[in-house]
Amino acid sequence: MASQKLCVVLINAVVLIVILLTRSSSALTLAEVMATQEANVRSLANSTEAVFAARCTDTNLCQVNTTRCTFATCGGNPTLQASMTCDFTLGSNPSICGEECSGLLRSTTTSAVSVAAGATNNQEASTFICSTASLTSVFADLYYNQGVTGWQYVASNTGVTRTFPAAGSTDSCTDPPDTRQQSWYVSASTGPKDIVFVTDFSGSMSTGDGGPNGMTRAAAMKVAVVSLLGSLGPNDRFNIIAFTSSPTTVGTANTLMAGTPDNILLMQNRFNAWPVGGGTTFGNAMTAAFSLLQSSDATGCARIIMFLTDGQPSDGNAVISSIAAGQSTLGSNPARLFTYSLSAKANHAILRQIACDNTGIWTLISDASSPTSPLQQYYNFLAAGIVDSSPQWTAPYESSFGQGEITTVSIPCFDRSVTPKVFVGVAAIDTLMTDLLKYGTEAQIEAQIGLKSGKCLNYDLTPCQMQQLRVSTGYTCPSPAPAVSTCASTHITAPSCSTTIVTNINEVVCTTNTSTSQAEMSCCSPKQCATATNEITHTRTRPATITIQETFSRTHVATDTWTSTMSDEGTKTLTLRPTPSNTFSATTTISS
Repeated sequence: MASQKLCVVLINAVVLIVILLTRSSSALTLAEVMATQEANVRSLANSTEAVFAARCTDTNLCQVNTTRCTFATCGGNPTLQASMTCDFTLGSNPSICGEECSGLLRSTTTSAVSVAAGATNNQEASTFICSTASLTSVFADLYYNQGVTGWQYVASNTGVTRTFPAAGSTDSCTDPPDTRQQSWYVSASTGPKDIVFVTDFSGSMSTGDGGPNGMTRAAAMKVAVVSLLGSLGPNDRFNIIAFTSSPTTVGTANTLMAGTPDNILLMQNRFNAWPVGGGTTFGNAMTAAFSLLQSSDATGCARIIMFLTDGQPSDGNAVISSIAAGQSTLGSNPARLFTYSLSAKANHAILRQIACDNTGIWTLISDASSPTSPLQQYYNFLAAGIVDSSPQWTAPYESSFGQGEITTVSIPCFDRSVTPKVFVGVAAIDTLMTDLLKYGTEAQIEAQIGLKSGKCLNYDLTPCQMQQLRVSTGYTCPSPAPAVSTCASTHITAPSCSTTIVTNINEVVCTTNTSTSQAEMSCCSPKQCATATNEITHTRTRPATITIQETFSRTHVATDTWTSTMSDEGTKTLTLRPTPSNTFSATTTISS
């Protein structure tokens, strides 16, 4: 009898220990879970900076041979496809693969690269590809050992993105998207900001030389601005001034709007529908823009005015005094003005003066609708001047990889071998909203995103760095700005390696099979789908009224937890999809 009582006591003690351990593991707060993901993205960024720093000294890094080549997301490759498995946990796509078998092929043994349509096919882009090839072990550690269930990225400022797991592209391969326009890339490279677009809708904007196939200047401008709006995040504040003879605020009057998905969509639709017609008055439009920057809803962080016009102002140089008056109201944090001529007939002189007088850049744009339009220049300006950085979170959005709703945490990467350090790209990790919702509500998650990503970043660009940024636009500011010849030793981009033999992206990307279709490259076969959906059932039977929490640790896959309350004797069944290893271990917690 005594031995039976002792046995019961020991069993109860074991159950209590398991309960305490389970409670301890589940006591993590939402903030702590997000902080862990921030630590993960910092680790990825640190590793990226380390391999990038060694790009010029590691003689084995960029050898041109088939054993060290990098897989591309477009084109297909037999070796890559052989390493892929059908994995529903990493996304599905019924539109490409069909409803009956929507699973996608993924490889967690390697990574793959995509190259934006306008990426520079040069030494820097090629070197980034081969130098980051060794990050696969870092990606895998985060995936297998650190609980990262979303996609991981390192994206360069040259337009190259390395992604883990490796997968075929579900986007267009003839016109691949530019990662540098994604909100997670922009938020990491610019931080919170107040931005006002001052856009010309005068009658001349209907001229059909703004882009390909007779696109009007206004239509091309709309494409560009709508794209830029899509890159904003919830911690940005923005609005649009549409001007002709007089200015009109496109968004909410007298204030800046938060860059939430709803506000972005609203403004994109309004801007796309805005009519053309009228005169060209600069001064009043600028006065309206500076008034918005003083809004109580502003972040007070970086202040940007994007000024787009094709014409000659009807009010002469009145805009110069309007800007000076506006800047005087902003105190120690003046606005930077980026000016864009949308026609060769525009008044370049006054637009150049505006940019040079206000720490900005002027650019002549022949096709504003291009995804590599110089309108993206302000990203480079802010990124180049970042002094400190912190992880930035995006608003929740739908995963392009079919994982449902996600948020992405990102952080900039630098080349620290030069002084001051220079921006080279962004590291990022997706986080599934279903994972975060285990620790808080959607409102709490959005509040944490705002809290974690609302800190202003510090920027410090020297006059020489500004001139170097302007060189790429074809115009540098006159004195008192320094002559470019005196700024030769100033780096604004990472210095090139003088000894590398890699000069072309095709030299470091594995040979592809161009006949492979998008579906063949990306989708599971019917046989693979049948295997992946052959579900495993786990059954537990318990008497009386108790709560059962089963924690299943699947090899190399995130943990699943099943909690149920049984009011009567009965059986509860948990169904899980198998993993490639089909290995499960279970921990049971019982409480009355």
